Amino acid sequence: NPEALSKIPPQYRPAFSAGDLVRINPNARRHGSDDTWASVLASIGSDGAGEVKATLFMDRHYEPKYRVRIPGLTTAQGDGFRESELLPYDG
Repeated sequence: NPEALSKIPPQYRPAFSAGDLVRINPNARRHGSDDTWASVLASIGSDGAGEVKATLFMDRHYEPKYRVRIPGLTTAQGDGFRESELLPYDG
């Protein structure tokens, strides 16, 4: 919703939107775990690249959460990732 987005301070606005290509940050901690994404990506032989399907919500710390489809890791509809778990796709 553009009106709601305009009310969010700039430093807290989502960095990604639907259709953006991203990849999982291998050094990011998996939410709720002490493990990083590096071990998961290595186990499936993936670089963690995928597409943002939607912005879901912001948590109580104003961190956006996204639904992202990562082939070989998520369902066809995608799964939820926090912004801190994602990087822009560099090609």
